[in-house]
Amino acid sequence: QPPKFTRSKYEGAVRENNQRGLSVASVSAADEDGRDGASVSYEIVGTEDFSVGSDGVITIQVVSDYETTTKYVFKVVATDQGPSPLSATATVVIAVLSEDESRP
Repeated sequence: QPPKFTRSKYEGAVRENNQRGLSVASVSAADEDGRDGASVSYEIVGTEDFSVGSDGVITIQVVSDYETTTKYVFKVVATDQGPSPLSATATVVIAVLSEDESRP
């Protein structure tokens, strides 16, 4: 069996003008096949603006700007480590929150 995500869609948010490397969301998938394929690895598909760790924590790798991007939508693939690796996909939506840039 392929890994199973706890949800089909994950959501998060980031304030514009953020720091790179900031955690913005977390995904989780489990492989229920047993001991041999119990470990799951994650990969982001569709953008290089984010990265995902082995723990499922998603971090942003760019400084966002609400005026140019109000949200990011991409996929995360979870792959098990069995002899014939199987995978599953979930959608991630990250909203970009505007800051008041008119302050002195």
